[in-house]
Amino acid sequence: MSLLDTVGGRRFILVAGCCIVTTLLLMGQALTEGVYKDVIQFAIAVYVGGNVAQKYIESKKSES
Repeated sequence: MSLLDTVGGRRFILVAGCCIVTTLLLMGQALTEGVYKDVIQFAIAVYVGGNVAQKYIESKKSES
């Protein structure tokens, strides 16, 4: 098991980093609350969608 898998994987690190950066930008008043909300919602949706797609692909591979 690699270090990335221990932490949560590449997707998780990418989404967590996105959330941290956008939070810092919001605190620095470089983003509005609306943009912040949209970015966080998009990041979470992509993370969940990626996990669903990965599980679907893995299930199709195991059926073969």
